[in-house]
Amino acid sequence: MCYNELTRIKRGEEVSTLAFGNTLFKKSDWRLWSQILISGSVIAVLLAGVGYLGTDIWLASTQWLIVAAVLAAFGVYAKLES
Repeated sequence: MCYNELTRIKRGEEVSTLAFGNTLFKKSDWRLWSQILISGSVIAVLLAGVGYLGTDIWLASTQWLIVAAVLAAFGVYAKLES
């Protein structure tokens, strides 16, 4: 834990446990990232559907479904953290 996080905990503020460098995610950041990840998952499913119809875009359809599953998993995690 960094010094700023410990100071916030002592004050009773709600602090996320995920930190990148000196930056902590706030609750509003988790909600935003959840929406972005879930939207990316939906887009990946649509690209898989386009690939199924005959035109693969950058990845094969099954690979797009894997990307969608990973994005959805992280999106759900972010939603649970918010």
